[in-house]
Amino acid sequence: MHEDATCNDLQKIITQAINEIKQEQGENFNLAKINLAELERRTGLSRSRLRHLKENNFIVTPHGRTGRLSYCRRKVPVNRYLPVQQMAKPAPFQRQPEAKV
Repeated sequence: MHEDATCNDLQKIITQAINEIKQEQGENFNLAKINLAELERRTGLSRSRLRHLKENNFIVTPHGRTGRLSYCRRKVPVNRYLPVQQMAKPAPFQRQPEAKV
């Protein structure tokens, strides 16, 4: 895989934006006091997501469901689901006659 400016890696995007802010602020830069609104504009991530990343020192970690199978991928008995041809088709809507008063 080659390196280019259109790379989609989240950690690289965050690191690049932080380095740009660090260059602009110089000695006054403090990672604990970084402006999340400015980082949001540069990265495109929400401030909520950036707050969670800030708690982890801006290190991207995998989410908690990594490695688990989704419900659809679990093994189920073969006859649990009917083929599409055997599924009942819904009856068309029929208007009931109105009661005459």
